[in-house]
Amino acid sequence: MSAEWGGRGHSVPPGVPTLSERRLNDIERDVSRELLVELAALFVSDVTVRLERLSDAVSKRNAQRAAAFVHALKGAAASLGVLRLHALAQRLEEHVERDDWSATDEALARLFSEFAQARIMLGTLGTDGRGSASASTQLADAELASGEAASAAAAPAAARR
Repeated sequence: MSAEWGGRGHSVPPGVPTLSERRLNDIERDVSRELLVELAALFVSDVTVRLERLSDAVSKRNAQRAAAFVHALKGAAASLGVLRLHALAQRLEEHVERDDWSATDEALARLFSEFAQARIMLGTLGTDGRGSASASTQLADAELASGEAASAAAAPAAARR
């Protein structure tokens, strides 16, 4: 980790894209556009639940549970190529492991924000005419549900500040 981005206010190296176009293209090539869109929908749904549980564990200062949830979230982000979310989850995991709860709270807020951005970008996967209508609808439904859940989960974190 370089000193340029390793400070408390910078959790992602400069120039890291939200999504890995290469990873998404590899998945699409290996399976199909429709399945990629479905995987993105499952990712959004899964991460929404993980963020809720992670937020709860952080608010209770339960390092073991928080570490488990953020580690699983980090792996899910890496698998789909959600690079910035992966990098933020890595930082959050480091803060939890050091019991640095102030930095953990800050990193969790950034994680929620980055997830909102990733969710928007993943939502575009089914809109370029290559994905099926049902897969696009499924992603839109997952985004709507995750947006509502993420807002609800972010509220306790905001109240702690």
